[in-house]
Amino acid sequence: MATQNINIQPSTAELADLGNLWMKQVKLDLNCHNVGTIESFDPVFQTAKVSINYTKAYLKIDDVGNANVLPDVYPVLVDCPCIVVGGGSGYLSFPIEPGDECLVMFNDRDMDNWYSGSSNSITATGRLHAFTDAIVLVGLRSRANAIMGYDGEAVTLSYKGNKFKLAEDKLTVDLTPAPSSGVITFEYTSEGKLAIKNATAEFVAALVKLFDDVNTATAGGFPVLMPTYAVDILALKSFQE
Repeated sequence: MATQNINIQPSTAELADLGNLWMKQVKLDLNCHNVGTIESFDPVFQTAKVSINYTKAYLKIDDVGNANVLPDVYPVLVDCPCIVVGGGSGYLSFPIEPGDECLVMFNDRDMDNWYSGSSNSITATGRLHAFTDAIVLVGLRSRANAIMGYDGEAVTLSYKGNKFKLAEDKLTVDLTPAPSSGVITFEYTSEGKLAIKNATAEFVAALVKLFDDVNTATAGGFPVLMPTYAVDILALKSFQE
């Protein structure tokens, strides 16, 4: 624990010192934005329980004049409305989970009446920038939780390995149904062409190969390449397993 003996004669205080002390105290009492972590999320009302990611520090002076820095943990915030991106009848939802980092913003005034459904009433209390009036925006990330493989050239919607990418010249959907299957990619280009691929083949190419083998085998009037058929059919079958 850090200690400092403050049994010294201070310099003469001036009006500017008093003003600086007052401004610092105002800032200490004012809640504006904090970085937090989701503890739990209620999908019914889209509210969250959030912990603040740092602690307060108080200077406590003991009987002999030593100043000790003491930590004080912020209270856990409960029933905090979460911002859901949307407008009109549309919205975009995400599976908010414990451990997600977030930005906590504190409304200037008491928002109890607004949250209950009254948009033009007088505030219920005289609260100002209070912890009780927290609003949560999920998506802020620390360096330790930075997104790996961030795509700076496409609009991407990603969830557990599945990705929907909108680039300037194509639309790509990457699906990962199971580790053994690998990624299945649907790519639609600006030329109006659709390509379907998995880890081992391209769908159209596999289909064309099957038709070519069937045509070759039946050219003499009797199928003679049944093992080849089996390989071709397995290649096509891999797209649905």
